[in-house]
Amino acid sequence: MNRQKIIYAVGGAAIMLIFVLSLVQTASNGEEIYVREGCGKCHSFKGHGGAMASDLTSVTQRRSKTWIMAQIKNPKSHNPDSRMPDFDHLSIIERYAISQYLKD
Repeated sequence: MNRQKIIYAVGGAAIMLIFVLSLVQTASNGEEIYVREGCGKCHSFKGHGGAMASDLTSVTQRRSKTWIMAQIKNPKSHNPDSRMPDFDHLSIIERYAISQYLKD
């Protein structure tokens, strides 16, 4: 392998490593994102939070991760009359992190 190919391979691997580490870091911050976005003002989870919306304590037993992530992004996709605001400003990684947090 010539020197240029080695440089590209190492550079690509470094970028991929940085991406994976940031993904892991963000995914571990599900609780922080849940709090920051105010989910607990309407929803309860494990006995804490609001009572205006559904209790999320066992939501991962009733709904798939894909469904939860879609619900966070655009609640009206599941229920056109939903009062929940959309959170389409959250990245797919942030929505995944929230769904992971709700699994705990």
